[in-house]
Parts: sequence; structure tokens; C-alpha cells
Amino acid sequence: IHGEPVHTPTLIKAGPVSYTHLDVYKRQVYGQAGKGTVTEKTLPLPLHPYGLGRYIGENVTQIFQRRHGIKALCVRMSNVVGPPVDFSVPRWTLLLGDLCLQTVIQKRMILRSPPTTQRNFIPMEDAVRALEFLARRTVSWPADGVIHLGALRSLSIDQMARRIATCAAKEIGFTPPIHYLTKTPYNAPSEIPLNYSIRRLKAMGFSWNNSMDREITNTLIMCLDAYAKWGPRIFRICGLPAQKSSAWAL
Repeated sequence: IHGEPVHTPTLIKAGPVSYTHLDVYKRQVYGQAGKGTVTEKTLPLPLHPYGLGRYIGENVTQIFQRRHGIKALCVRMSNVVGPPVDFSVPRWTLLLGDLCLQTVIQKRMILRSPPTTQRNFIPMEDAVRALEFLARRTVSWPADGVIHLGALRSLSIDQMARRIATCAAKEIGFTPPIHYLTKTPYNAPSEIPLNYSIRRLKAMGFSWNNSMDREITNTLIMCLDAYAKWGPRIFRICGLPAQKSSAWAL
């Protein structure tokens, strides 16, 4: 399992091999096309260098799949939520980590993005289980070599923040208030509901545990333990500038 198909050309040069390749990419390959109903057949339109780089990687994998008969699968994974393996892993600018840190340290959450923006959030437990599931079922991989890995339904940014607040009330004992930096009302309807299709994965027989609240709670606990241990040094350890973002400056 790779995030980039960097080893494929080397293996081809080495001679005939029996090789199965599973690449994991992010849904950012869709770019501006990642709205409304998104299936594996949706044409990617990546504009940001991050999404473009992932899409190029996918194409490299699929070229070697067609030319050299390598059995390969590109997994387009949605937004994984859950604590990193260690607090020092720099993933705290992502939504869940950012809001959990704000909850623990500032006792409130500030949303910088429009609260009605929708994302498909999949618990880390389900993401890991799904990758293991796919790795054991290579004979069932789609013929075009692409499959989505996401949750059963999408949530708005505001819905995610409210779930974090509910988990904080149970685990920490207080409900952090949510503040909005955009003029979009939190209860405004989403312009285009996001349907990140997981039909292919479901048809293969995968089942979801939907452990979202457990992943949120574990992330809150990691933040609590880190702040109790390091205090203000927590920002340097997790790689987050203490006063750089608008959320931390207020």
C-alpha cells in the first residue's frame, strides 16, 4: 500500500514480477468537480497543486496497470477523522484536530470556513478496516482500478463542530460555544448536498462501524493529555504557530 506509486517503474525494470499495488489518494483529485453526487466516473478537475499531484500519481499507476498488467487499485479516500499515532505528527491544522485543540485550550471553537460547507468524514477505524478489506479482496477490485473510500453520509462543517461539542460535554464536562467568522448562517441550506458515492465498496460487502464519536473523543483526550503535559509548548510540539491563525488569535 502506497500513497505514491514511486516503486512501480523500478519493479518493472527488474523484470517480470507478481505484484499487487494499492494506492491511496485523497478526494482532492476532483477539485471543482467534487460537489453534488461524486462517483468514481466523475471527471476530476484538480486546480490546487495538492489535488493535481495526486491525480498525476493515479494516472502513473493506471498507465503501468494497462501496459504491464500490474493489478492496481487507486483508493480515493475522503476526509479521515481520528487522532494521529502521536501528538507530534503535524496534522493539527485539519478540521477535527484544529477544533479539538481549540476546545481544550481556548474553551470554544471558531469556524473560519462557511458552516454549511459539506465534507465526507470517515472515522479512522473504518478507513483502516476498509483498506485491510480491500487488500484481502484483490479479485473483486473494479476493472477500471478506482474505488471510493468514504463514510455512509456527509456532514456540514457546523454539524461536525456540534458533534465535537457534544463529545466534549460528555468527556470534559463543558460544551464549548461555536463562533462563526463567515456571514453564512449556520442553519442556511447547503447549496449542493455532497453525495460521495461508496456504492462500489458497499457492493463488495464492506460494513461500517461508524465510530465517529469515539474518534472525536480519543482526539479530545489526546489534546487534554498533551496540554496537561506541555502547556503552552503544545503549539511548538504539534507544529502549529500559536498566534498565526485567526482562530488562535481571538
